[in-house]
Amino acid sequence: MDANTIDIIGKRSDGGLDLVIVMDKMIDDSPEDQEILLDKIENYMGYVGGVEFKKEFPTVVKDNVNIKLIMPCQPSEGFVLWLKKIDSWVKENGLSFIFVTK
Repeated sequence: MDANTIDIIGKRSDGGLDLVIVMDKMIDDSPEDQEILLDKIENYMGYVGGVEFKKEFPTVVKDNVNIKLIMPCQPSEGFVLWLKKIDSWVKENGLSFIFVTK
């Protein structure tokens, strides 16, 4: 997982966007893996607040953007609890956070 790239940008029928993070393997509970995911999410939020985003998507408002995490399998309970904390952090920054499994 590269923290400095956006994996997929999907336009939704409601006029919003999904910024997708695709995990090809489950990360573990190691601080290093969690740090990479947090950095990637933070970069996504920075992109939405930046000039480039406004140029590319001038009609999309921040509160109609989802950061969507696609995981290869069902995460552990502990990981889900951690993702719920991420959800709160992303919402505090005006976006939505969704996590799903393939």
